[in-house]
Amino acid sequence: MSSHTDHLYEFGDSQKERLRHAIGALVLVTLFGTCGFMLCEEWNFWRSLYFTLITITTVGYGDYGLSETGEKFTSVLLIAGITTATFAFGQIIQIAVSYQMAWRHRMQKEIDKVSDHYVVCGAGRVGRAVCERFANRSIPFVLIDSDLERCQWARSKGYMTLVGCATHDQTLFDAGLERAKGVICATKFDATNIVITLSAAELNSDVVIVSRANDEDSEHKLKRAGATHVISPSFNGGHDMANL
Repeated sequence: MSSHTDHLYEFGDSQKERLRHAIGALVLVTLFGTCGFMLCEEWNFWRSLYFTLITITTVGYGDYGLSETGEKFTSVLLIAGITTATFAFGQIIQIAVSYQMAWRHRMQKEIDKVSDHYVVCGAGRVGRAVCERFANRSIPFVLIDSDLERCQWARSKGYMTLVGCATHDQTLFDAGLERAKGVICATKFDATNIVITLSAAELNSDVVIVSRANDEDSEHKLKRAGATHVISPSFNGGHDMANL
């Protein structure tokens, strides 16, 4: 669906530089500690590396004794290691957060440009089937789901995706509901579909609303809430099987 999928996953030059600095700092402290233990305690490389890692991570040595020189060196390594590790991990977390925010910002810019599209609420089995059908027919749509794993699946397909709860008015606005042609309420909970239907009908009285219903009683409630069409996968499936 998105023609900009590739560049959404690229790191900027500043992010790459910060990541290199963070990893480089960790590598330098690890090498410093390893070489220091090899000199102070006359250990081999692997034991020195092991003790460097448990020093930096503050795991501790247990009852293992060190020489006086080793204790002095360890004191220096603890201060340098904790400081560097905190800085490095902080940089990595900041990069991850900024990358996620940048992705959402770019995705929102794409969604703001689309019109006469469909808003698909829910990326379960039914929602995915709707998305795949729309994608095969080159019909524009925006998918909304609160589950990060499902949204990651949608991103891998190149679908325009919003991470959020479709029952919130702001999420529907972000999906371009006021410019949309239709809304698909495909979550597995009837109560959630009813709330989405109510919100969508109130925010855009002209939009076509197709909602999923699992319970027969919910079909009437969805109609009263403003659904244009109500589909019951279990009832329709059983009806088709009986006809066959």
